[in-house]
Amino acid sequence: MYNGGGIPASLLIGGTPAKVEEYTKKLLEDLKPRGGFILKAGIPNEAKPENIKAFLKATMKYGVY
Repeated sequence: MYNGGGIPASLLIGGTPAKVEEYTKKLLEDLKPRGGFILKAGIPNEAKPENIKAFLKATMKYGVY
């Protein structure tokens, strides 16, 4: 079974890089052990570039099996 989920657009728009990393890390820690998790993000035009970068860095840091 595959599960998909991701980061809220509101966090990418109004959050901080630290909050984005924290959210992404927690999401991956909670769901990665089950396997079959597909991390995704619908990135809105209004998202802060530094938050997108934080999301990508956190995914690479915490999302490796």
